[in-house]
Amino acid sequence: MLAYALAGFSNFFLRRTFVSDCVLLLVPLVSLAAFLISQFTRQMQSMSVVAQVDWRLVPAAILILFAVWILAALALACSTRFDTIPTLAICSAVFMVGLMSDYLFGRPASHGSWWASALYTVTPNWQLFWLADALDTGKNVFHWGYVGKAFAYATGYIGAVLALAVVLFDERELS
Repeated sequence: MLAYALAGFSNFFLRRTFVSDCVLLLVPLVSLAAFLISQFTRQMQSMSVVAQVDWRLVPAAILILFAVWILAALALACSTRFDTIPTLAICSAVFMVGLMSDYLFGRPASHGSWWASALYTVTPNWQLFWLADALDTGKNVFHWGYVGKAFAYATGYIGAVLALAVVLFDERELS
């Protein structure tokens, strides 16, 4: 709330943009809040109240951020040619097909189907970014190397989608 109040103050009195100031203020204030919460959790542990911070959620949250970036790039590419509702419908369809891509395209691609291999390559695989099942069972120890590989996948996919967006936007007239 402090970030919103300070951004509102700077917008009203200093004539600065609200959104950029709010985001710039949210980054350090949310980091400070996370630090204070972790310190409070440590104090509660010393008083024999069972409370722990699960630090395995940090890389899992980073992977979810990568998935959101890919979906945002897809939305940007769609918005160069379509209005809001078709863009939302296309992004929802890509999200749903991406959740089922292992079943729909992965199995036929492993048996040598060329069309399934092409569609499996083009469709984003959201299961690569979702680690809630692995964290919930506790059977898997999480490695930062996986986050690096997922970042490379996300960077390549976002680069390809944004290159497509540039091509789609190339002959558009601005009005």
